[in-house]
Amino acid sequence: MSIKQLESEAHSHFNQGNVKLAIEAHNKILTLDPNNLASLTNLSYLYFHSQHYDLALLISNRAILLSPDNVDILLNHANALRECGELDKSIVCLEKATRLNPNFAAAWNGLSLGYMDKGRASDAISSAEKSIKIDHDFIHAYSNLAMFLQQIGETPRADKLFQKALLIDNNELLLHHNYLMNQQYLPNLSSSQLKSSAIEYGDEVTKRSGQSAKYSKRLPDLNNRQINIGFISADFRCHPVGFFFQSVIASFDSSKIKSFLYLNQQIDDDLTKQLTQSADNSLNILKMTDQEVMTRISDDNIHILFDLSGHSAGNRLSIFAKKAAPIQVSWLGYFASTGLPTMDFVFLGDNQVSSASQSYFSENIYFLKGTQFCYQPPSYAPKPSSSPCLQNNYITFGSFNNLAKLNSDVIELWSKILLQVPNSRLLLKWKVFADVNIQNKVIALFALNGIENHRIELRSASTHKDMLDEYADIDIALDPFPFSGALTTCEALWMGVPVITYAQERPVSRQTLGILAAIGMDNFSAKTPKQYLELACHLSHSTNKIIELRQSLRTKMEKSELIDGKAMANKIEKACMDIYMQAHYKNN
Repeated sequence: MSIKQLESEAHSHFNQGNVKLAIEAHNKILTLDPNNLASLTNLSYLYFHSQHYDLALLISNRAILLSPDNVDILLNHANALRECGELDKSIVCLEKATRLNPNFAAAWNGLSLGYMDKGRASDAISSAEKSIKIDHDFIHAYSNLAMFLQQIGETPRADKLFQKALLIDNNELLLHHNYLMNQQYLPNLSSSQLKSSAIEYGDEVTKRSGQSAKYSKRLPDLNNRQINIGFISADFRCHPVGFFFQSVIASFDSSKIKSFLYLNQQIDDDLTKQLTQSADNSLNILKMTDQEVMTRISDDNIHILFDLSGHSAGNRLSIFAKKAAPIQVSWLGYFASTGLPTMDFVFLGDNQVSSASQSYFSENIYFLKGTQFCYQPPSYAPKPSSSPCLQNNYITFGSFNNLAKLNSDVIELWSKILLQVPNSRLLLKWKVFADVNIQNKVIALFALNGIENHRIELRSASTHKDMLDEYADIDIALDPFPFSGALTTCEALWMGVPVITYAQERPVSRQTLGILAAIGMDNFSAKTPKQYLELACHLSHSTNKIIELRQSLRTKMEKSELIDGKAMANKIEKACMDIYMQAHYKNN
């Protein structure tokens, strides 16, 4: 075939959604003409969007040597560099592209992502805003800007941007995921509003799947056979899901459970290796289509399929929407309804739910006795230090939670605590505090509530070990609301820092309550803002109690089921047996 015919063929395949054949056609063109700039540009784009980032970089390198000032090539090259870990070079490429063409919306959008990765939140927001100003319908720029605003705590503004983007294109599922995730941070939404938004997503993705929600295979009698359980997540790594899951999967009874991990992630680490070694089988599905993954799940004869991502980044909920397994469960990686009619259950600790909990979920709730979390302390965690108030002669409150959780109600209540505890300080730590402008914004919010600047200390990201060391500078941890901590709570307690929480109706606001209850400290959970204030103030005036907790909290955790992987594995095994038998009798 001629180059012109191959170009037509590649274009046709691309329009039909057949990326593989489009790639083959462009490679044939390059065999005939190795310097064909159009094919090099298109091929680098196709490799990037099929997540073959190394090949995308290889091809874009060839293209940029031929045309170093071509802005489309610069964009493709920058995107590939970013995914291959060359962030600084990626930013240089995109800055050049925006100088060459100040109206290149895609380059400004790409630049916003690079800036955010570098901790330059203000520059990221400014770049995303420029992208939208150039292209009013650029939904990815809307989504990115909303995500950046979420990360600096402006969740109401982010909510409005997500809604605007969904009006432009309701078919973009990533927008739905990000929108639903952002809603969890908003304090004033009712259970019906949260559930309705999730169901709207569920209806959309189910309609798109074009398949019946009923699974066709029958569940056989167990007859003492193993249950095949699959787990899908993008977070089988150093991530809260990975940390909470590691001792559970290592403790399954092999006579009852055969475990399969389906990893939807590009980056692996030491924890990934540990998790895959604990599983009976593992497979990276990042570059596989939904149908390919479903075929593999069917071949593996999975009886119960767990989603450990929910609407967080890297999820594969579209697979669950197609009913990939007879029984499907949401657990651990999300804290609200997926909205999918094909998701049968959500697993929650019974001390994490309230009488209103079912109103938040389209799924049936299966109650796990106690907490749903199992903390595995890292081997490098230091021993608890002495309480800093002994040297400082004042109390230091602190929170290492995501800034998105610090809404105006939280800041107002924490300010009241500081005002009632003379000379006290507040230490906050989150990655966006690398940006001085964001620091100034947060300090100004506390100043509006009467708190002097010197009483607020803001620290940016560090290594995990160094972050644990920094609990040596906190006397009392304050839990945000309605989105409470989970891993952050466990880490504070392990380092000897008591945590005060305000447990509202949402399951996500009761995570810390469940953790505290597991170690016999649910008396540190408030039922009202007034009680939260009283608990914080009372504890701050009891130095002896702070010192005693500093030395005893780790022992309390060690004696509890909170760090007992076998106990949690037993709970999951029992739950799986229960729901399997329910489904078996229902199907037969």
